[in-house]
Amino acid sequence: MASANLVLSLLFLLLLLFSSLPSSIVAKDDPGHVKVSVLADYVVARTDGNFICATVDWWPPEKCDFGDCSWGHTSIKNLDLRNQILRNAITAFGTMRVRIGGTLQDQVTYTSKPCHEFKAADGDSDYEFKDGCISLNRWDKIHEFFNATGAFITFGINALHGRVQGHDGVYAGAWDPENARFFIRHVVQNKQYVDSWEFGNELCGNGGKPNFLVDGKQYGLDLIAFKAMLIDEYAELGGPPKVAAPGGFYVEDWYKNMLSTSGYGVVDVITHHVYNLGSGGDRNLVDKVTNPKVLGNIVHTYDKVVDTIKSTGPWSSAWVGESGGAHSSGGKGLSNTFANSFWYLDQLGMVSRHHHKVFCRQTLIGGNYGLLDHDSFVPNPDYYSALLWHRLMGTGVLEVSHDGPAHLRSYAHCSKNTPGGVTLLLINLSDSITLEIEINGSTKSYERKIRSRPLAKDDKDQSKREEFHLTPKDGDIQSTVMLLNGKELGLDGKNSIPALDSEVVNASDPLRVAPRSIAFVKLKDFNADACK
Repeated sequence: MASANLVLSLLFLLLLLFSSLPSSIVAKDDPGHVKVSVLADYVVARTDGNFICATVDWWPPEKCDFGDCSWGHTSIKNLDLRNQILRNAITAFGTMRVRIGGTLQDQVTYTSKPCHEFKAADGDSDYEFKDGCISLNRWDKIHEFFNATGAFITFGINALHGRVQGHDGVYAGAWDPENARFFIRHVVQNKQYVDSWEFGNELCGNGGKPNFLVDGKQYGLDLIAFKAMLIDEYAELGGPPKVAAPGGFYVEDWYKNMLSTSGYGVVDVITHHVYNLGSGGDRNLVDKVTNPKVLGNIVHTYDKVVDTIKSTGPWSSAWVGESGGAHSSGGKGLSNTFANSFWYLDQLGMVSRHHHKVFCRQTLIGGNYGLLDHDSFVPNPDYYSALLWHRLMGTGVLEVSHDGPAHLRSYAHCSKNTPGGVTLLLINLSDSITLEIEINGSTKSYERKIRSRPLAKDDKDQSKREEFHLTPKDGDIQSTVMLLNGKELGLDGKNSIPALDSEVVNASDPLRVAPRSIAFVKLKDFNADACK
């Protein structure tokens, strides 16, 4: 009996001890309470002003993967340029970078005559289709459309023209520039603005033996010829646009060989492709996009690309020139759903933090990974994620950390068009835990504001924050419908893009991020020195 009383007494003392602990200490044991710290005294990286980019590809309707034909009429050759949803979707960005390119760009010729469709290639070819073309008349319509919608065009040139493929799979010989010159001369003579020219698509890192279609040194020599041609053709316009290359999968030796051969100032932008979720036919894609280890497995590549640029081509900058998460047209039931925004927004945050200027999404429309549906043109969830990023996240990237679990992904930028403001991106991958976020900043004036007592609701001087909470319809992360602050996002009767309105709250109010949800949080009164 005495021993039982002793145990009860000890339990009572322990209860008194824990109940008297400061709440800040208890909170550390609460998996839902997280401190997010933003270092806002300086920027750690900068993106391009048109960081968000999307691709329009060349695939014909006959392109199918895993029994699913998801391309329809979304090619640069047959895309309906009169579609009002398409026009509204691009215009909503104000300015948006559009990359015209993809696998079949190296099978395209440019012609003044009416153009035929791609032909099916032989079974042993590196390409599913061959012998494509685009007429100058079609190009003129494309340029007129994108120019009218405020798009910045990156155009991918055929870099295989004139080469002959050997028995080892490598295309030998020098690039023949004449057909490209014919096309570019038309562009220049008609004063059609192209922001940058990309030379070839996935001619390296293709996983074959050898792991390239064109030797890195030969490719570097061809880049010299390409740049010289651009300088010549653009002479009367004050100089050429940027040259981007190689648009392939990163292979360190090949990239270094290309840069050292081409030399100073030839390549302005180093592009590489990323499909870190693997095949679109993988049945585990949903598990992958909610796994922080899988999401972060590409960081090493981002850093290696930047290291290669620093050591071999410091005059150039890094872009992700194409990324759709899952390759081979994307994952049906994943790439066009809410869940894919876990991957997409996390990549945008990661890439910008790791010194990349632009991220080109595969695709604007086409395949299962389009920002727009390939049949209806209706925006998929990732479209709204991209638009919110474009409107909220400025070019200045800030250091951010947190003391919470790995399933919280956090990023911070200077707020767009808001001097001193900071915008956070918070991604909660947990399927059960609501996170209560405490924000700490290096700027003392902001710390004083968020720690001050709550002011009256009618006090106009009270510090506010804007919240944009993204959740899936009915809680199903594989839904193709996204909610913003509880309201379904969709087109109106005129096919206009909906307003993306924030919820304005007092800065001292609790900030909660629900399970399997995403939040942009704009702190206009952060008073960040780095963002002024």
